[in-house]
Amino acid sequence: MSTNSYAWKKEYKSAKKFMKAGAYEQAIEQIESALASPKLSESNSETLNEMLKESQLKAAEGLFHRGKKYAENNEVSKAAEILERVVSYDPTNAEYKRYLVDVRTKLGGIQQKVNAAYDKGAKDLRWEEGLAELESYRKYESSFPEIAERINAFKDEAAQYFLSQSDGHLVEQKYSPAYQSIEQALRFSDQQGLKQKKKALHHLVMSEEAWKDGRYLKAYEEIMKGLEIQPDQPELGAFQSRLLEEWCGILYNEAVQAQNDGRYAAAKAKLTQLSQYKPGFLNTEDMLLEVSSTLATDSYDKAEQFMNSENREKIGSALAHFLLVQEEHSNLYPDIDQKVDEAKRLLQKELEFRVALDFENSSAEPGAGGLVKEQILNRMKKEKALKHLTILDRESIDDILREQGLGQGFLDETTAVAVKKIKGIQAGIRGEVIKVDVKETGRDRPSYGSSRYVSGKRYVPNPAYQQAQARVQAAQQNVLQAQSDLNRQQQQNNQQMQMNQNSNNQYAGLIAGLGQLGSAFSEGALNGAKRDLSDAQLDLANTPPQIEEDIMSDYRYEIFDLKLQGEVVISLKVINYTTSEISEVHTIRKRKEVTDRYIPGDPGKNVRSDPIELPTMDEFKSTLMNDALEEVFTSLVSELGSAAESYYTAAKKAADMGIEDDAVEYYMRYMYSAPDLGDPKVMEANEYIYDHLGLRILRRAS
Repeated sequence: MSTNSYAWKKEYKSAKKFMKAGAYEQAIEQIESALASPKLSESNSETLNEMLKESQLKAAEGLFHRGKKYAENNEVSKAAEILERVVSYDPTNAEYKRYLVDVRTKLGGIQQKVNAAYDKGAKDLRWEEGLAELESYRKYESSFPEIAERINAFKDEAAQYFLSQSDGHLVEQKYSPAYQSIEQALRFSDQQGLKQKKKALHHLVMSEEAWKDGRYLKAYEEIMKGLEIQPDQPELGAFQSRLLEEWCGILYNEAVQAQNDGRYAAAKAKLTQLSQYKPGFLNTEDMLLEVSSTLATDSYDKAEQFMNSENREKIGSALAHFLLVQEEHSNLYPDIDQKVDEAKRLLQKELEFRVALDFENSSAEPGAGGLVKEQILNRMKKEKALKHLTILDRESIDDILREQGLGQGFLDETTAVAVKKIKGIQAGIRGEVIKVDVKETGRDRPSYGSSRYVSGKRYVPNPAYQQAQARVQAAQQNVLQAQSDLNRQQQQNNQQMQMNQNSNNQYAGLIAGLGQLGSAFSEGALNGAKRDLSDAQLDLANTPPQIEEDIMSDYRYEIFDLKLQGEVVISLKVINYTTSEISEVHTIRKRKEVTDRYIPGDPGKNVRSDPIELPTMDEFKSTLMNDALEEVFTSLVSELGSAAESYYTAAKKAADMGIEDDAVEYYMRYMYSAPDLGDPKVMEANEYIYDHLGLRILRRAS
């Protein structure tokens, strides 16, 4: 019989193993291979076919559940592939076939929907709607890997569409729609080029709005920002050219009109702008030379007139005009530097804010009022926000009041409001130290802790000695027992020897030898017991009957929970003798509390020391006072630092009303008294003076 006749049995056995393991598809492969074997008997073929049918049904059942899972997870392509195998294994199952048809239908429908969504943008220009629909199909990406590619292509096409729309609007000079189109393009693409274009178009739109409002400088600044971002954008360059052409024409006409009206500072400012933004525009340079020369003479004369005025109301304007001459034509006026210095000195004197400072003490702390006053004086000398403030000493105040025939009572608020003005004193700071209270608690109400410590020594029975005694007694008993055993063994040996002599025993020699061996063992045991006894006795002799023991006692110690509490209350108000205004009363209330645990400690009683870490009463009081003074000073800066702000308010009002001379004066005063030259309002003042006088003050004001 050939080997091939039994080859199927190997596949048969493998198939049985796979079926047992639940691997029905592998079993099907083995069974089909076995069925293909030659010379297979009808009986064996029938058995294999039954196995094949069972495996196919089982495989179909398992695969069907897997295919349904894929379908439920929107992995439609995998589901269809598996369900086709299911139907091939069990073609008669209607449920399997129906489910396969549904999945195939869904598979084809998704592809159609993806194409339709793409067409909404590409054909119907409904880009937002199309993208939203495409994104909703991304969950089928495992079945349709090309969905991601289609979405990316859709986004690129949409971005390109809106970019072209933006470019078209730019050509038509529709700048807001151009910007909006770029914004739409960025919804579909985050390309850096689109982001840069959006920034540039933002500045273009801002420039257009400023142009429409007649704010040409702002419009110019915005378009230049746009050109910095995209210098090669032709539409931005064309816009800049049109803007400059119109603005320069307006500046030129305004300069001519100002020159004709004798407003040479305004004419110079306009012409200077012209030469800066568009050099060579018409006869700008010639006009600027002529106006500058005329302006120098006019400015010098005006400044002299302001300086000679008794009331000094235009001293800021005088300084501005002298600075203008110094900057442009100092060679024509040899004394211009001295004139500038004198104008600055007089302006500083005008800006000086002279204050009478007085603090009363109604607290229980001696000298608190004087301390507060001294601290405030020291701080005011260092405070930039109060650089024009002068605190008058008592002697100066007395002199001022005496010259005007006034007494000290004129410094209080009631009289000040009635009198309206005290010449030489602009304001008074009236303060009161109401409360300075610091106390420590906790020393008279201690809590208690306990510890154990060694208070003495005593002798007590030594347990080791008692144990040594017990070992000696036990060793003695062992010696007695070993001696008894030896005696008994020797007696037995003697009796055995007598018996051997009276009988003819062939084993008598062996028995005698054994008896001697027993005696030897007993003697050895006795010797060992004696050695143990000797060792025990030696140990007992070296062990003291009593030992020393610590006497432990309880100790109750004090624990002090200390607390430092303090409160400082200070009030103040500012009386403006120039305007008769009285500020609100500022009441500064500072409270503070610190705690600490103090344990005196006693090393002899096993109590660790916990030292006092609280500040001293004086240190605590000083810290509390400093905290209160910090707030006092903040309130003072807020009240007294408003002088510069009042100049800005007056300048702004004059500028809005078109009163240029007053606006220049107040802006000059504001810039020379402003605490922070980085304030945007300082820049505003600087620009106003430049626009009307052609002079930048900022670098000089510093």
